[in-house]
Amino acid sequence: MVARGIAVAMIAGLVSGGALQLKLDHESAIRAAEVLTVAMVNTLEQHMGASIRSIDSLLSEVALAVELERHRTPQFTQRLLARLREFPEIRMVATVDSHGLMQPGTWPDSAEPAVNVSERGYFRQQLEADGPARLMVGLPLTGREAKERTVPLTRPLRDHGGRFAGLVLAAINPDIHAQFLDSLLLDEQGGLAVIGLDGRMLARTPAHAEKFGINIANSDLFTIWLPRAPSGIAPLISKADGNDKFVGYKIVRGYPLVVTAAISRAKALQDWYRMARVEVWGVAGVSLIIFLWAWQFDRQGRHVRRRLADLERVVDVRTADLAAANQTATDRAVGLARVNEALRHLSELATHQLDGPARAIAVRSQRLADLLHGKGGDAEALVEFIRSASLHLTALIRDFQRYSTVCAHSPNALPVSAKAIAEDVACLVLSAAGHDRAHVDIADLPTVIADSTMLQEVFLQLFTNAVRHRGKRPTVTIHVRAWQDTDAWTFSVADDGPGIAPEIRDRVLQVFETAHGRAPDSTGLGLALCRIILQAHGGRIWLESNETGTVVYFTLPHASGG
Repeated sequence: MVARGIAVAMIAGLVSGGALQLKLDHESAIRAAEVLTVAMVNTLEQHMGASIRSIDSLLSEVALAVELERHRTPQFTQRLLARLREFPEIRMVATVDSHGLMQPGTWPDSAEPAVNVSERGYFRQQLEADGPARLMVGLPLTGREAKERTVPLTRPLRDHGGRFAGLVLAAINPDIHAQFLDSLLLDEQGGLAVIGLDGRMLARTPAHAEKFGINIANSDLFTIWLPRAPSGIAPLISKADGNDKFVGYKIVRGYPLVVTAAISRAKALQDWYRMARVEVWGVAGVSLIIFLWAWQFDRQGRHVRRRLADLERVVDVRTADLAAANQTATDRAVGLARVNEALRHLSELATHQLDGPARAIAVRSQRLADLLHGKGGDAEALVEFIRSASLHLTALIRDFQRYSTVCAHSPNALPVSAKAIAEDVACLVLSAAGHDRAHVDIADLPTVIADSTMLQEVFLQLFTNAVRHRGKRPTVTIHVRAWQDTDAWTFSVADDGPGIAPEIRDRVLQVFETAHGRAPDSTGLGLALCRIILQAHGGRIWLESNETGTVVYFTLPHASGG
């Protein structure tokens, strides 16, 4: 009986240990599913945010043209139609007057008669809106005959007194967004979706056509989870398909949209269920062996040593399996780090290898230009084109190396003096450009939490841009200021140059976009590099500009205690 009592205790311990391991593995599987859904929903939010911001910028441009009465000019129509080719999701752009009458001459041009949309939800939505003009998402629509699915996006028009004067409408084809969602789908029982903040389904995969336009405003996502936080993970039963799933959700920043990415509980725990069955059967088998061993031990004491040896072998095998699994995980982590390092090295090697030929072309094209000087004809122009192109390629290689380096490293954020860094960069820029070409006025800047090298890069790009794009002015004046907000420091770098046109002000922060033409040493990566650096620090960057100059604003975290 003693052996059987010991056996029962051992089986209880084995069952308890197995249950604990299963519990830990269950939690680990759920965490892995949550991490995957967060990654998917972040990807989806970035894509939808970029798409909606681009459409919003387009509608803002049309609204400005309407308010300036330039929207019917051939030049504006030609430029707008060219831009619409970049937006396959836009079926049509139209204007509506303050009485709800859609104006003739949509983009692309439609031969259909004018339509009164005064009773449409999106018109009433803008008509009754308070506060500043902003993009609104209307109720999803399905055509009666063609069955085309459409989501209306609108921006209001204002007269000179600031009163409602109509709206600009973009008819969006949500099937394009559904196709993008379908390319990211990992689990048919999970799904991905784009939903309005009013609970209306705008795009979904799977079953986009069946679920388009349904209202899930009474679901747990909208009644419980979204009121708690604008993003997160929600375990719930979906109102759209009834599946039990883990839903990652996030409100698209600045717009009334929610994106979701979900993995069903069955998919998330698929491997865990398989492992649990194996482990349960293993524990049951081992428990049976222990019990039989104990029974036999009570009957035949002489078999005790042999049974103990058998049990030790079972434990050794299990320990060896766990050690092998741990080693495999370690090897995979080392391999991933090696791949990341190889990619970084490849980027550095590629830029280094490209830099040599580019510089050689520049030197030899200059020599060829010297040889052809004064001979006239097309040869000098062609050589000058080659020289300019090689200089541009060299600048691109240089700035791409900076850009890829910043993207590959996390900032080493420490308390640093912004004033000291700005003054050092100003000295460097003035030495390179000439002290007679710029005057830099730096106020009493604070100490901030930042990577000093990256912050130097931000000031270098902003000062260099101001000097380089000063227009016809012999000297540009740059003022650097900072003030404290609730949770960050806001900096401004202002110059008195020619300014940036309103229609490209938002685009110059994107990669390869320039504000003043494509000079040989202008790559369009400077402000994009600043944006990447400041986002990595948890800050942001934006511009204000007119004909008297440009002001670049950016934010950085407070230093501790300040």
